[in-house]
Formats: sequence, C-alpha cells, structure tokens
Amino acid sequence: MVFRALGGVNERGNHCLLLDDERCPILLDCGLGGPKNPYPRLTEDIARRAKLLLVSHSHLDHIGSIPKLLELGFKGRIITSETTYKTAGKPADWDCLFIAPSQTLEVEGARITAHRAGHCLGSLWFEIELSGKRVIFSGDYLDGGAYACDPIRGQRADLAIIDGSYYGKQVPPMAESVQRLTALIREADGRVIMPAPKNGRGLCLHALLTTLGYSVNIVGKIQTTDSDLWLKDRIGTIVSDPDGRAILLTDKDFTASETVALVESDSQRRLIFTGNLDPGSVAEHLALTRPNTARCFYNAHITQEEIDALVAANDFARVILFSSAKTDYPSLEFPL
Repeated sequence: MVFRALGGVNERGNHCLLLDDERCPILLDCGLGGPKNPYPRLTEDIARRAKLLLVSHSHLDHIGSIPKLLELGFKGRIITSETTYKTAGKPADWDCLFIAPSQTLEVEGARITAHRAGHCLGSLWFEIELSGKRVIFSGDYLDGGAYACDPIRGQRADLAIIDGSYYGKQVPPMAESVQRLTALIREADGRVIMPAPKNGRGLCLHALLTTLGYSVNIVGKIQTTDSDLWLKDRIGTIVSDPDGRAILLTDKDFTASETVALVESDSQRRLIFTGNLDPGSVAEHLALTRPNTARCFYNAHITQEEIDALVAANDFARVILFSSAKTDYPSLEFPL
C-alpha cells in the first residue's frame, strides 16, 4: 500500500487522499479548493482503479470534486453517513453504502469502522484495515464542542491522517473562545452579523445567541438533519425572526451580492468572523476594511495543543496532518 496526497496536504481546500492498495485502492474525501488550486491531482487511472471513496462530511472542501471524480470514470462505492448524503443534497449519482457511528463494514477486502467526529451533522472519522495495514482518518475533528464526538484514543495505526486546520495557529481552547465571543456579542448588545456555514457552526452560534437572550434573523437556511444523533444536546425548533437583533448569514463566503450589500449597509451591527478567512476572499477584504468588525474563532477543529495530546494518547507509527498550508512535508507519497 502507498499513501498518496492528491490534495489537502501542505495546502487547504482540495482535500483528497489515496490509500493506493493493489486489492482495493481507497480515496479519502474529494474536496474543492479555492480558485488558485481548486481540484485534487486526480487522473483517469486513479478514478477508474479506486474501488471506494470514504466521505467524512458534506462541506464543499471535502465533497466538491466528486463530480470531477465521476467524470474521470470512478465507478466505486461511496461510504458515508446517511446524514452526510442528505446534507449534501442527496446527489443522484452517488452510489452510496451508508455507515452509522460505531458500525463496521467489510467491503472489497477492507474493514472500515466509523465514529462521530464532532465537526458537524453527519461527520465521521474512520478506522481502515486493509492488506495487513491499519489507517486512522480523522476527517475534520473536534472533541469538546457542541457536536458529539467519539474520541480517538487508545488506537494503534501504521498511519494516522489527522485534521491540521489549526496547526501553527494561535487558537485558544473552546471554553476560552466561547467566553470571548460571548463578550463581543454582549458588548454589541446582540446587534451582530455572524457568517457561518449552514451545516456546522451555524447551529452552535444560533444556540449561543438564543441562550444569551437575543432573537436571530437567519439569512439563508441552517441544516438540522438528524440533529439528535449528532449533537450533544437536543435542540428545539429553529426559528428565524425577520426583526431579530442578531443576523446569521449562511452565505459565509459572500458569494451573493445581496449578502455583501447587507453587511456593507448595516455598519451599526458588529460583523464577527468565527472561522478561517481565505486569502484574497471577499470575507478577508471585509474583515480588513469594514468598520465595526471583529474576529473570534468558534472552534470547529482541534487546536495545536489538542493535536499533540491526541497523538500522545494513541500509538501511531506515522502521522500526517491535512488541511494546513503551514505543514511542509517533503514527500506527498510513501509506502506503508
């Protein structure tokens, strides 16, 4: 078996990894990156040989290149949670084999076990056993947030591929982030605009705002699919108040001109960014130029310190961090 990083290692966005095994080549995620480097380094040969694609969750940087993969000739099965399939819009061309948390599937000579990854609705991490090798793939991972997580602890693996989104960044622990974010919201007396993905932080931020006593106008739609399975605490009905004191924007990348116009015209509300800002993006431009703007991470991934603790709590022969432009691995492929 050879590990090949087709995207998302030493870079962010176009996440796609290959366990290139003679019996059963397995792809891990197939995401879409930014305009400079949108697609993974896929080829027709890889697409046609791959027998399985494991999808960790439905965010675009993990599924956005699946149409390209299918165009290149992929005929294999897609293993993912049913919730991920639903939140991805139930794509008609996905040949899915659903896997539930704590379930094990044996398919094409591989043994695959799934667990909740704590990142968003439907998000999974995987144990993969194939040809005498054992691989852990964390997907986007967070133990300690609002989403339920089955911790990666006491595992042995020849290779662990771990979420490195916050690698090399000064991101405080979750409790500290929530405390600072709460202070920023209260300082503005709830008059805030907060961009957030429709699946992930959106639910968490809505819960925080309503807990603080503020009504919320949701511009867009927050997904709640199968939330009882994926959240630590049950949620009630998500209600959007058109006259809400706070505004949640699910067009977090500001792809619609109406979203940009809303933010630029309402400078009385504090604009708070809670996630990564891509270089050169509209969001980064607003963060740098718009008055009454703040940044405060609401953790959706493990921090540098938590990555170190995770590695120490397991027996991994080799560790690769993905989803970080701050790593500098000299080789993007190696035998296991």
